[in-house]
Amino acid sequence: MAMILPGGFVLAQSATPSVSYPSPAATSITASSATLNADVNPNGSSTNISFEIQGIGTIGPCSQNIGFGSSSVSVTCPASGLASGTVYSFRVIAINGNGGTNGQYQNFSTTPINKPSVSGAAASSITQTSATISAQVNPNGSSTNIWFEASNSSGPLSPQNIGSGSSLVTVSHSLTGLAAGTAYTFRVEAINEIGSSSSGIVTFTTSAASTPTTSAPSITTSSASSIDEDSATLNASYNANGASTYVRFAYGTSYSNLNSFTSYQSVGTGSGSNAQSISGLAEDTTYYFRAEAYNGIGGSSSSSPVQGSILNFTTDDDSPSQDEPDIATDSADSITSSSAYLNATFDANGDGTYIRFAYGTSSSSLTSYTDYEYVGSGSGSFSEKISGLSANTTYYFRAQGYNDGGSDDGSIYSFTTLPADSTYSGQYPIATTKFTTNVASTSVTLNGEAKNSYGLSTSAWFEYGTTLSLANSTSKQSLGSGSSLTFKANVSGLSLDTIYYFRAVAENSGGQSKGEILVFKTGKSGTVSSVPVSSSPTSTIASPAIVATVAGKALSLEIETKNSEAAPGQIVEYFINYKNNSDKEIKDIAINVTLPREIKFLKSSDGDFSSSDNSLSVKIVSLKAGEGRVLYVQGQVDENALTRENAIVAVTASYVNPTTKEKEDVLGYVVGDIVSRGNQLAAAAIFGEGGILPNTIAEWIILIIVIGALVFLGRKIYVDLERKKVAKGNGPVPSNLPR
Repeated sequence: MAMILPGGFVLAQSATPSVSYPSPAATSITASSATLNADVNPNGSSTNISFEIQGIGTIGPCSQNIGFGSSSVSVTCPASGLASGTVYSFRVIAINGNGGTNGQYQNFSTTPINKPSVSGAAASSITQTSATISAQVNPNGSSTNIWFEASNSSGPLSPQNIGSGSSLVTVSHSLTGLAAGTAYTFRVEAINEIGSSSSGIVTFTTSAASTPTTSAPSITTSSASSIDEDSATLNASYNANGASTYVRFAYGTSYSNLNSFTSYQSVGTGSGSNAQSISGLAEDTTYYFRAEAYNGIGGSSSSSPVQGSILNFTTDDDSPSQDEPDIATDSADSITSSSAYLNATFDANGDGTYIRFAYGTSSSSLTSYTDYEYVGSGSGSFSEKISGLSANTTYYFRAQGYNDGGSDDGSIYSFTTLPADSTYSGQYPIATTKFTTNVASTSVTLNGEAKNSYGLSTSAWFEYGTTLSLANSTSKQSLGSGSSLTFKANVSGLSLDTIYYFRAVAENSGGQSKGEILVFKTGKSGTVSSVPVSSSPTSTIASPAIVATVAGKALSLEIETKNSEAAPGQIVEYFINYKNNSDKEIKDIAINVTLPREIKFLKSSDGDFSSSDNSLSVKIVSLKAGEGRVLYVQGQVDENALTRENAIVAVTASYVNPTTKEKEDVLGYVVGDIVSRGNQLAAAAIFGEGGILPNTIAEWIILIIVIGALVFLGRKIYVDLERKKVAKGNGPVPSNLPR
């Protein structure tokens, strides 16, 4: 109501608060809680409100003052601790200075709680030995625990709490170690405060064991290896397709008449490779051959075997007067649908040599060529990438070499490009051959690494042998699909005191690659680390070994030779073992090997040879703490060498000591005699280490002069290597090379 004041003014009077409710008045209802709602108008006077549930009373935390406005204010109250499945009544009480208002009661019902429900129990991903069992469980508003029970287990499996929601929750468990073709049962149990439920018994059967099938064998002829002037090793890969299979080779000097045969060899029922040696061949002659196999299935028999493709090889020319290069084709690698790397090894026999590859889709018509490249007068390996190839096509190729003494062709090898739609073309792993470990007199551990940038499932193995043909291989290893994969193989049954060559090979569905060829030498005692090598020694050095050792510094040297004296025309060989004796890495080591003028350099496992000072320079980028390696050097005494004493083969190593930060020089040398045709190089000596020292004043003078020159040369080489890498010659290609 209003009061009229003197002068005609009207004074409004405040009223009691008014209470109303939205629809619905109760929201967010669960089994034990709800949110209560109302609208209250203070009508111009400070108003207090409270919520009251019938039978419970006022909800204390919800009491509040809503001010003295003249419009409705929405108020809420969370109510908890309610009983499930129960009807409740509540109201809002509002009081101001003009009196109080009791709102009308509003009714709501809490959600009833039920025991959990279980549905959809089933088994999936069933194999011979495993399965996944699963179901869907609804907690129905109450905290629920579940577990699995299975006939192959005596206890609960995957027990867990899935919460108190009101929607379906998927639960699962993996069963392993099952038997093939066997029926199993399981069920899912669920329980909450109201009760428990079960899925009931569910039955499933694992996949039956596969029955092996058999068919005629498949056979693929592979390139020949270990080719000499009168012998070779023929190779093939096969798949026996589940039946006992036999493999042989047919060969001859005519493509159309392979009239010689090896004996059939049993290769079992699986797949693999087979190698058989043949001898009594004519030198410098082309032979054709193919692999053949039978297992008595699909019409195959000993008289009608399954036949591989025909390949060829050429035996070596063993003429002692030839100066033309010796060329050996090696297998291709890094093969994609349109490209491949062709490989070969060579010995230039002391004359500047040029090499190229001839290739084509027919072994009798190699009409495509890479460019000639100059490879120098020594020995080594050679590779060239060819591109623009047709997908899923077999290509044939051979290496060709030429120098002033003549020309030589390697054997014909073959490879097949990947299909054009190959998902992984070009995604082959990169194989790296690592140094050997555990080298003993008849055994060794070979080490390798594969960079698998594309994450494909990769396998790897090693090829090894006493020549660069690498006629032996280790078993293939599955490495998985990691990005950086290491692998190793223990090889036994090796010959005592023998040089071996090896490399790592890695392969996946994207192709294959081969690592660098390294060398190691077995011995009677100790270990000799592997190093990169460019070609095979051509002579065997006799025992006993002469070993000279220098130590006491961060780097130690050991020079080993098995010659006692050297005569004109004789091959001499040296094994220079060097080791980091410190506990820190040594970087940028400059090693120099100087030969006397009477010894002609032939080949080495590393380094660059300078004919101007008859020395070999090697830069070692890094040598880890405790790591040891070996440098192999081969030379030949000049045919016109005069008899003399004190022929010195000296080795210097220059580096910065990683502990003292001072430059150090280590010198080792071998002093011997050039004699008339007869014995071998004389005794080894190490200056200052109690070795075999010179015995005359003349010998001492010569040695002191040589030592001074070698230390100066070693330091000069070290400085030069710090500034740049030693450049290698790439002479111009002559116009008269054969086309």
